[in-house]
Amino acid sequence: MQIIDQADHDIMFEAERPSHTPSVREFCTREYFLAAHAGLPSIGLAVDGKCIGGVYMDCGFIHISVLPEYHGQCSLVYGRGLAWAFKHADPIYAEISKSNSKCIRFAEHSGWEKVGSYGGVVYYRSTKKLQERIAARRRRRLPAQATAAPPAMHVAQGRTALQPGMVAAAAEMEASDG
Repeated sequence: MQIIDQADHDIMFEAERPSHTPSVREFCTREYFLAAHAGLPSIGLAVDGKCIGGVYMDCGFIHISVLPEYHGQCSLVYGRGLAWAFKHADPIYAEISKSNSKCIRFAEHSGWEKVGSYGGVVYYRSTKKLQERIAARRRRRLPAQATAAPPAMHVAQGRTALQPGMVAAAAEMEASDG
């Protein structure tokens, strides 16, 4: 998976659409979504040159959208996506639907601080300093983790290079889903 310069907001609309409630679907048409997101800073996520989602910033909030068939594969670019987001805001916030348990688990395992909830949404906050501390702590623990799991596991799952702080959270989520 690679990061590309600009997100394809049409792809992001398709990625977000399944999570929209019926009332949101009524007003959030493709045209509305594209117009609302056209001027926002964004980066794209691509596999083999094909855009499969993206990240955009909106008033300090990070939004990550990935086509459903690629869910669970973004941990390898997550650190670079956060670094990009922190160029636009620090702290950054995320709003996650209460029904999106996988995303909530990922946020909590990644060190995001829950700051509240309202209706069907949970709000999280993170800072560059916090993410750097978490990454440093996880790097210090890597030698112990490397001996606990066979190295072939990471190669078989396409993880030949460890991204600071993200492999442990992704592996834990995959194990709990299996």
